Amino acid sequence: MKKLLAIFITLVLFLPLAFGQSEEKKHSWLRLFDSNYLGRLSKNKFAPDSTSNKFGIYGSRDSPKSINNPYSIYGSAAQSEFSSGSNSPLIRGKDGTYLGRLNRNRFDADSISNPFGRYGSKFSPDSVNNPYGKYGSLYSPYSATNPYAIETPKIYAPTAPQYELPGLSDPLDSLLDDLWEDTPY
Repeated sequence: MKKLLAIFITLVLFLPLAFGQSEEKKHSWLRLFDSNYLGRLSKNKFAPDSTSNKFGIYGSRDSPKSINNPYSIYGSAAQSEFSSGSNSPLIRGKDGTYLGRLNRNRFDADSISNPFGRYGSKFSPDSVNNPYGKYGSLYSPYSATNPYAIETPKIYAPTAPQYELPGLSDPLDSLLDDLWEDTPY
């Protein structure tokens, strides 16, 4: 009887968890290890991966992966590689729609700060600044400005430029190879 009760409790507790979640929610902890993921562009202060959650990894002013940290490479205006142009963070909607770049350059065609561009105009359907659009409305579940939305646009870091010496793929590997060549065994 105790075994049946244990099986019943296990089924009641764990089957909804196994079958009731989408793949993204089921593996949401994997985002912590994704080097390009920088959180969600959201006004939701309670979502764990929101850029507005000041206690979360992506919203804290002390986190190196936060766009709110003025000393990180993604949040500092002094870091010219990521603050403007083609190396600034990308914004993608829940459905994979490209929504522009997160930077302060008002003349960048892909910037959400460009009031006349496709991704910054308040009249464009692909803009997070459109108060009546899918990604900017106060009532849309996919909107960056809805404080209760959980399916908001995601922010991704661009690939960082690779700095290496000519002829060396990895200086540490070549150093270790040189050390192992001289061993007597």
